[in-house]
Amino acid sequence: MDLRTFFASFMAIFLAELGDKTQFANLGLVAKTKSPLLVYAASVLAYAAVSFLTISLGGYVSRFLPERALKIGSGALFFLVGLFLLFGKE
Repeated sequence: MDLRTFFASFMAIFLAELGDKTQFANLGLVAKTKSPLLVYAASVLAYAAVSFLTISLGGYVSRFLPERALKIGSGALFFLVGLFLLFGKE
């Protein structure tokens, strides 16, 4: 097992998710339902499912596209989502 990859992945995801809307959603759900263990279990399962889909797609796409193209595409997608959030109609 490559511990460097493991810890780099953990820290990247951990830091990226801090203060994310997911934490606010979990906070609201726990406050509303008063069921922190159920919210935790559902949150972990949902994130695992999303991660599985993302990693599967990334593994598939990386066979056909070089890393640089993936980075540029990801950056462009983040930029477009940011523009949509900034200027999109509510």
